Amino acid sequence: MPSDPRPASALPTVRRLARYASTYLGRIVIVFVTSILFAIFAFLPISLIKPFADNHLVAETGRVSSRNILLHLEDGTAKPLDEALPTRGSRYPDWVLRNQLLRSILVSGGGGGSKVTLVANASLLPPTTVLVTLPGKGLLGRPSKVTVDQAIPKELGRVHHVSLVESKEQPAPIWLYAVLVPILFFIKGVLGVIRSVVLASVSLNVVRDIQNDLYSKILRQPVAFFRHSRTGDLMSRMVNDVHVLSSQVVGVLQDLIQSPFEVAACIAGSFLIDWKTALLILLLVPALALPMGAMSRRIRKASRRAQEKRADISSVLVETLTGVEVVKAFNMEDYEQRRYQDETRTLLRREMKIRKARAFSSPATEMAAAFGVAGVIVIAMMSQEAAAGSVELGNLATIAAAFTMTIKPLDRFWKAKFQLGEMAEAGKRIFTVMDREPEIVDAPDAVPVPKDWREIRFENVNFAYGGEPVLKDLNVTVKRGEKIAIVGKTGAGKTTLVNLIARFHDVTEGAVRFDDLDVRKVRLDSLLEQIGIVTQRTVLFNDTVARNIAYGRPDIPLEEICHAAEAAYADEFIRELPNGYDTVIGEMGTRLSGGQAQRVAIARAILKNPPILILDEATASLDTASEQLVQRALDSLMEHRTTFAIAHRLSTILNADRILVLEEGRIVESGPHAELYARGGVYTGLYDAQFARGNGAVEGPEPPVN
Repeated sequence: MPSDPRPASALPTVRRLARYASTYLGRIVIVFVTSILFAIFAFLPISLIKPFADNHLVAETGRVSSRNILLHLEDGTAKPLDEALPTRGSRYPDWVLRNQLLRSILVSGGGGGSKVTLVANASLLPPTTVLVTLPGKGLLGRPSKVTVDQAIPKELGRVHHVSLVESKEQPAPIWLYAVLVPILFFIKGVLGVIRSVVLASVSLNVVRDIQNDLYSKILRQPVAFFRHSRTGDLMSRMVNDVHVLSSQVVGVLQDLIQSPFEVAACIAGSFLIDWKTALLILLLVPALALPMGAMSRRIRKASRRAQEKRADISSVLVETLTGVEVVKAFNMEDYEQRRYQDETRTLLRREMKIRKARAFSSPATEMAAAFGVAGVIVIAMMSQEAAAGSVELGNLATIAAAFTMTIKPLDRFWKAKFQLGEMAEAGKRIFTVMDREPEIVDAPDAVPVPKDWREIRFENVNFAYGGEPVLKDLNVTVKRGEKIAIVGKTGAGKTTLVNLIARFHDVTEGAVRFDDLDVRKVRLDSLLEQIGIVTQRTVLFNDTVARNIAYGRPDIPLEEICHAAEAAYADEFIRELPNGYDTVIGEMGTRLSGGQAQRVAIARAILKNPPILILDEATASLDTASEQLVQRALDSLMEHRTTFAIAHRLSTILNADRILVLEEGRIVESGPHAELYARGGVYTGLYDAQFARGNGAVEGPEPPVN
């Protein structure tokens, strides 16, 4: 099949995969839920950096939590500073603050309130000695430090003095953090296993469904499709392209689903800690896409060309292996080896382009991320918050760690996009076949072939291959039970004529009818049930003799198989095989001689017991001894059947009821052997030429004497 040279977009492939995956919706929900939980548990260990650093690593002299300062107002009432500030200092939800254990683990010293600065050290302090840092307005607003009485709303009244309240809560001990981190990673690991196993189940089932549908679609294509398609190309789509999907779909989908959740969790957590610094991360993350986008385009192009080259290699293999006798007869092993090496060398170059682009992806992402982390730290330390003394080490460490944590999922995400480009090319080649509708299908009002049909008629039949006429103005009627022989030079249209009966092709003009019923109005399955075909090229399968004879019908008893073999004069040699009817005969029947293989094929047709029989050069490639046995088998097969026999050896069709002589797509003569020979026309010339009459070398039967 011709390939579209344009690079494939990943979107159609993703849509088709999603359509197949919708069958497994319940498992997909599990994948998304576990992916979200996995991302949360991946960020939780990072969220412990700030409280651990603030509570156990950094001693901030002169800074206390607003929760530990009590305001004494001039009206005699008292109020905690944290509650009096217009913007509550805690960034933690109330359910965390209400739980003592969670508060001790997740909240920095002092219960999580905003940090304030004391310019004096005493238990009772005037309001001017407590400085509160108010955030600036907007992203670029400058933070300011004001006294506590300037910071609280005026409607609360004036502050007389403040007092320090010793916190009754103690931060979680170090050992608890040491225990908690492995537990969080264990839960994350369990979620990761569940997600990966369920996603693999969905992905591999989707690939299996695609593979089965692709095989089904190929089988339902008409014969013309296979005439115009390379076997190696179809095999490459069935094997190589499906392998690309099956080998990459699990990892690609996992990274495409999981990585965004991990990045989102890190960014969201960073915003909860310090939204201004986190905003820098959000601005830097898209910058990582710039080098990756260019590499992704290169990989898609290289992947398409690599897939095409794999198809070329498959075609070379099929041609060489199926024609190995010709290769050896012409002593062309070295030529075929050079041809194969040239193809694999080209594939190597194209594969290397893909590997080089992939190799650059990780360092490029990591370097961009490293500069990003450095930029976050430098900008944060040079910011106005740093100048005002409000940048906390725990905040900066957590945000830097969160940003660093986004590097790996981002790298996986871009690698997955690269692989998605390869999958897109493979998917394009697969779905091009799957989207191809067969030209020959049942009509909406199709009916079965009547079992009591009386004749087959060709009415003004014309047929052309790609605009080139093959059959012209064909008119012939065949009665049920009549034996018709078809002869003519190569290319006269003999095989095409019988293929129209089986509807391997549809006529270009005219009609082929069973009585008055056009074959285009009958169901294909009922039509093919009426027909048995034996061709010059015997097609047998790598299975037992019995299963080849009963092809596709495992319910047939062995006794009926043996009767069919006896009728085909095959029973004797079959019983002499190592395992009799259970002998495996090899691919295409290679363990049998040509005559034996042909008789097995005839036995298969006898067992099917069709009312119509098509013989296409069934004895052309056999020696004289084998031909005699096969001809006896064919005579047995043709009894009581409507037969169309294409014959190159005219001696095999002398007993036909009628012989049709084709020349350049037209029936130029019709009648029994004796009548046609007596006319001295085209048939006489064919007969005499084959048996070399006129020079004394008579190899066939004598012509009839009138």
